[in-house]
Amino acid sequence: MTFTTVHTKNGSNVSLVSASVLAKQILSVVCVSLSLICLLLTFITYCVFPTLRSLPGKNNMFLVGCLFLAQLLFQFGIDRTENNIVCTIIGVFIHFMWLCVMFWMNVCSFHMLRVFAVQNIIPQSRTRHTKALLRYSLYAFGSAALVVAVTVTVSSVLSGGTDVGYGGIVCYLTSNKLVGFSFVLPLSVIVMMNLTFFVVTIRAISKIENIKKHHGMKERHNVYVYIKLSSLTGMFWIVAILAEVFQQDVLIYISIILNGSLGVLLFICYIANRRVYDLWKGIFNKLRPKRPLEDSRNATVSTSI
Repeated sequence: MTFTTVHTKNGSNVSLVSASVLAKQILSVVCVSLSLICLLLTFITYCVFPTLRSLPGKNNMFLVGCLFLAQLLFQFGIDRTENNIVCTIIGVFIHFMWLCVMFWMNVCSFHMLRVFAVQNIIPQSRTRHTKALLRYSLYAFGSAALVVAVTVTVSSVLSGGTDVGYGGIVCYLTSNKLVGFSFVLPLSVIVMMNLTFFVVTIRAISKIENIKKHHGMKERHNVYVYIKLSSLTGMFWIVAILAEVFQQDVLIYISIILNGSLGVLLFICYIANRRVYDLWKGIFNKLRPKRPLEDSRNATVSTSI
C-alpha cells in the first residue's frame, strides 16, 4: 500500500492515504483482477485443447503463466513489508517473473523469425519440438535468473553485504538506479531485439510467394499477433517508466490501466477468435444432454420414415 507523508507544525510525520492514492489502488486492483481472470481463462483454454498446443502455443502458455504470477505477486505482494526476509524473497520473485515475461515475449518473436526467415525449414517432429521448447525455457528462465543474480551480487558488493538490492520500503528493487539497471535496460534491449526480429520476419514473408503453402495462415497470423503484442507492451512499459519519472497523475492512471490489463490484451489476441469459439462450442454441444422432446421428435421422424 502506498502512503503520502504530511508534515505537521511540530515537525512530526503522519502517514495518510490520500483520496487520489486510494483511487489508484482501487483502479489497479480492478484492472489486475480482470487481467488475472483473463490469463487464467487463456491458460485453461490451451490446456483443454491439444490442437492449440503447438510449439508457438506452448510458448504462449509460458508467457501467460509468467504474466499471471508477475501480476499476482506485484499487486498483492509488493507491500508485504512486515518481515524483511519475506519481503526480500517476494521482491526477488516479482523481479524474476517480470523478466521472464520479457524474455518469453522475446522467445515468441524469435520463433516467428525462425519459422519464416530460415529458408526450407524442416517440419519439427515431437522430439525436435521438445528440444526446442527446452532451449527456449533455458534461455528465458536462465536469462531472468542471470539478471537477478547480477543484481544481488552487485548490490551486495557495493553495500558491503548489507543490501542485496531487494526489500525495504516496498518488496521490490531498493532504488531507482537498480530499476534502471536491472529492469529498464533489459527491457530496452528486448524491445529493440523484438523490433529487429519483426522487421526481418515481415521482409521474409513478403519474399515468400507461396506463404500459405509453406507455413499456413495460422503461422502468419501469429506473426501479426506478436507484432501487436510486442509493440503495445513496449508502449505500455514506456508509459509506466514515464509515469514513474514525472509522477504525473494522468500518466499514472494511464499506466495503471494499460499495464494492469495486459492479461485482457493476451486474451483478446489469443482466445477471442472464431477458431477458439468453435472449439469451446463443440465441447459444450457434446456435454449438453439431449432434451426428451428432441428425442421423441427424432423417434417420431424415424417411425414415419
